[in-house]
Amino acid sequence: MAYLGEDIKKLGFGLMRLPKNDGVIDVEQVKVMVDKFLDAGFTYFDTAWLYAGSEDATRQALVDRYPREKYQLATKIQPGRIARAVRRQLLSLKHL
Repeated sequence: MAYLGEDIKKLGFGLMRLPKNDGVIDVEQVKVMVDKFLDAGFTYFDTAWLYAGSEDATRQALVDRYPREKYQLATKIQPGRIARAVRRQLLSLKHL
């Protein structure tokens, strides 16, 4: 059995600037985008706690709807003190 990370394609789905409806992330549209991306054979998604609302939208559109082995998901933390970075990373994982 191959590890999913061995075959990551060169195109990733950046979840920084997501479509909005009345100033709120349009999660239903993000679901459509995620579905099309996966259907095209791509599996790598990238988010960060700094992308306002992105992690929650990612959870709803990807994490809650697809088995974990179907995708790779990266999140990032802002550089700074280690303790603060660890707290933010834990908060990030909680959101996802």
